[in-house]
Amino acid sequence: MKSVLTLLAALLLTSTAASAQQALAMNTSAPTSGNLFTAPAAIKWEKTIHQFGEIKQGVPVTASFTFTNKSKAPVLLSDVHGSCGCTVPAWSKEPILPGKSSVITATFNAANPGVFNKTVTVTTNVDGAGPQVLSLQGTVVGK
Repeated sequence: MKSVLTLLAALLLTSTAASAQQALAMNTSAPTSGNLFTAPAAIKWEKTIHQFGEIKQGVPVTASFTFTNKSKAPVLLSDVHGSCGCTVPAWSKEPILPGKSSVITATFNAANPGVFNKTVTVTTNVDGAGPQVLSLQGTVVGK
């Protein structure tokens, strides 16, 4: 009797494993997460560094960074932030459609004289791409 129960349990496990493998083999479609904005996308930046040269202390300056969506999927900017409180970015919260361009602006207000290199980090829905770092560089001269 014990060997019959062992045999039945083994058959049950084998048939369950075979069914699971067959179901996996038949599911060849792409995973569906319900999010249309996770498809592969590509961004082409006109520039990633803006050189201001000399700027006056306490006078805000703004750089513009233009990019184009070169893919067939919409691009979303999920996070854009400056490296400090003196660098404030602005960007579109709407998806950038394939072939379309958008601009990120970054305003820098220097409190101290000297050379600076401030950054704006851009995170997108582009699969496999890490954050893009945009740089604002120059020299602040006293008032």
